[in-house]
Amino acid sequence: DVAPTIDMLPDDAKAILEIGSGSGRLTIPIAQSGRAVTALDNSYSAIEKLKVRSQALGLSDKIRAIECDVASYEEPAFYDAVMLVGLSVHVMELGTVRGAIDLAKRMLTSDGRFCLNIFSDGSEDIFTRMMPEEGSVSLYLYRDENEEQRIIISSGRYNPITREITQNWIIQANDGMIHAATMISNLWRPSDITQIILDAGFREVKEEMHRFGDTDITESVRVAFLTAII
Repeated sequence: DVAPTIDMLPDDAKAILEIGSGSGRLTIPIAQSGRAVTALDNSYSAIEKLKVRSQALGLSDKIRAIECDVASYEEPAFYDAVMLVGLSVHVMELGTVRGAIDLAKRMLTSDGRFCLNIFSDGSEDIFTRMMPEEGSVSLYLYRDENEEQRIIISSGRYNPITREITQNWIIQANDGMIHAATMISNLWRPSDITQIILDAGFREVKEEMHRFGDTDITESVRVAFLTAII
């Protein structure tokens, strides 16, 4: 459900910069709300999918999709709000997280807002149950948001000391082709990210808690919504 995330935006925010947009799960509904969105992602395929989707939905005049290194992106523009959401911060290395937060500060208007969400403290329970030991395997019937592929086998491990999650996937595309993928992500604490935001020069960070989803693994996942002002 993207509604609580979009609700993070100020009512008068018309120009939005989205860092780590993917193929547009959040970009599309933001544009449909009448706002102009510049969407950044380092994945060529995700950006191309977003361009196709925005054109098909008649939103090309609202969405500017750019493939780039989000930590080093520059442009002479200012935005009413910058978003780093959809939990994409968890797949970034620490240097990239800092770079993205610095980018947000550079791109915001003087009264703009930086919006970010992150798994909250305690949510590692879902990972320890999914991957209790090295090499644990789960079977999935999960399809991606564009119905183009599904994860059929997932194995992984969670390191409670480094809070690093490693997932190895066997993926089946719609054309029947099977391929493998690995993703390493970090279970950053909200307090860690809040401190990085303050170190970057933001004046204040507000936090709200939300719960999402009931699954066979855990009752819900707790997500912290952070909003920062300069």
